[in-house]
Amino acid sequence: MKLYDFLPEQTDLDEAAMNPTEFDRAVAQGQESGVLVGFEFEVHVPEATLIAGQPSTDADSSISTEKFNESFENWADTTDIDEFSPDKFDQLFAFKQPMHGIDNMQAAADAMVRERLDKIREIFDRIPESLRAQAMQEMQREYPRRRIPRDMSPVNQLRFFKRYGSRVYHSSNKTAISTMAHQIIFYSNYGWEELMSFVYKGEVLTPSYGSIAASAVNITRHPDQYFDFRVPVQEIWNVMDLEYHSGDNDYDDNETDQGYDEAVKILVPSLEQITGRKVNVFHSYHAKKKNLTDWYIEPDGSLEANDTEDASCEIVSPPMPAMEAVGALKSFYALAQQLNLYTNSTTGLHINVSIPGNLDVLKLATFLGDQYVLKYFGREDNRYANSAEKQLARFAAGAVKVEPQRGKRLNPIGQPRTTVSIDMKKLTALAKDATRGHTDSISNNGKYFSFRHAGGNYLADFAGIYNSVGRFIRAMIIASDPNLYRQEYLAKLAKLTGGPENTVPTADTDKMIQYLRTQGVPVVVMDVLKARPDRNMNKVAQDAFSSVTSLSWKAEYAEFMIVTPNSAEAKATVVAKFREPDRKLRAERADVSSFAKIIVAPPNIKTLKKIIAANFPPGVNSFDVNNSMATSGYYVRSKEQLPPTDPRTQAFVKKLLRKKYPKK
Repeated sequence: MKLYDFLPEQTDLDEAAMNPTEFDRAVAQGQESGVLVGFEFEVHVPEATLIAGQPSTDADSSISTEKFNESFENWADTTDIDEFSPDKFDQLFAFKQPMHGIDNMQAAADAMVRERLDKIREIFDRIPESLRAQAMQEMQREYPRRRIPRDMSPVNQLRFFKRYGSRVYHSSNKTAISTMAHQIIFYSNYGWEELMSFVYKGEVLTPSYGSIAASAVNITRHPDQYFDFRVPVQEIWNVMDLEYHSGDNDYDDNETDQGYDEAVKILVPSLEQITGRKVNVFHSYHAKKKNLTDWYIEPDGSLEANDTEDASCEIVSPPMPAMEAVGALKSFYALAQQLNLYTNSTTGLHINVSIPGNLDVLKLATFLGDQYVLKYFGREDNRYANSAEKQLARFAAGAVKVEPQRGKRLNPIGQPRTTVSIDMKKLTALAKDATRGHTDSISNNGKYFSFRHAGGNYLADFAGIYNSVGRFIRAMIIASDPNLYRQEYLAKLAKLTGGPENTVPTADTDKMIQYLRTQGVPVVVMDVLKARPDRNMNKVAQDAFSSVTSLSWKAEYAEFMIVTPNSAEAKATVVAKFREPDRKLRAERADVSSFAKIIVAPPNIKTLKKIIAANFPPGVNSFDVNNSMATSGYYVRSKEQLPPTDPRTQAFVKKLLRKKYPKK
């Protein structure tokens, strides 16, 4: 059976509902194509269901072997080697016996870096020379006098290539180039999980995040089987700050409670019975990476149950073949009805679909019917599902190129004739930008797409969810076939790029100058609470800066950020905005030294446009470090406007004028 057997020649995919026959055929095609589907169910467990289960007992407060191993595994999943060096590790642990000829962690780190750099250079040499040179020129702008240092340490070379791979990825719409860029980014990773995988396997694995996690966990889950402790366990616990990774720290955004413990005791055996798979339990959100075979239950601090005695959690499936996934979806809904699980305005359902080869991200974004599905579930303005289609439409007009025709006569009104075309490279880059955020409605993490459209009381709408699964599978298949719906694709792109202008200034320099002269420059004001008392506030401020601007921190950005530490005003704002009573109480008890007011001004024109277009959600949000999902701090975010007379506004205007009228 071919895809053309069940897709009509013409269809309005934006708002098309699949009939049962179409759905079955789409799932069958997904099965045949090797597409994998997974789910993340956010649910609430009512008190009556909890009472029916066995009461939980207080956990042993001592550092048991089980508690130590769990914290060590979490530590390896989330800790950067820059924060805890291999040499420091060797002061606490000794290898029980050499592994693959390596007998200490520093030697392992050195060997791993060398092998990763060798693999990166091999890929680097395969990138077309013109693209390679263009990315290098862009990288030079990050360094003083535009000179890339030639004496970088091996570790700094990895950091360099990670940024380089990202630039190559976003500057090309060719699948082969994007694949090589992803490989460079993968081989540039330098964390403890990668290092533990290297120690266990004796080599750097080929690009597969699942294989890295699966091999590393052999050591990180049982460190006592591979290492002797050079110092007492309590000292290791303190030096490595394993308490913070145990899920028991006061500022964990997803701290568990008694109700959660009771809920998992009911859910684990029930899920194992209906799925036939192992179910693992986390005690903090994304505490560690998941394997590709088990189900997981984890807490989520963003969920609010209808009653304080009810419990909340997120249930995560592994990626499954399309037909198995549909069966699992039906079974889960039956279980939810049996246990009286419920959903409300705070819950969402994420549907994850693996990426087929040669996927066109732009085609996916234009064919999915993104805003239609968001509207169906009442999530068109939800901050956890930012419309990728809306983000793309906001700047799509800038991808239209209008060029004069050389040697042509004037048109009837005396103007030069022009050729209008769509810059597909730029439009594809915009689509990638609109689908790489963790809270984008279509979120691409490099391994699969997470569709975050479904939510609200989704347990009461099985038909809507069932239809959405088929829609997402079908859209992925369409986006992976360059010949399918080609004419309709071009028509959609023409409509997208030719739509009405919005209030955000476009790439037109005159419009931007006019905006600045009349409206001024927007700045972001953040009232911040750092998650750990021992964290340096300047580092927290840098993390906050990156969270707002999507820019990796550089020293030159310091002039665009004002940090006021020990801010009582910031504390009052954060405390007032917390809705959950326990978090509000912890914030009230926190010392004023944990609070700061941070003002972020746009460091460049690209970020200026982003801030102009941004609509910041109300309430308290959390941010992490480098998308690690480890909470770095909490913030209340608002936008204010520097007046046109402000020196910073005038400096922006001068910058644009110099760009438009360069000195000859």
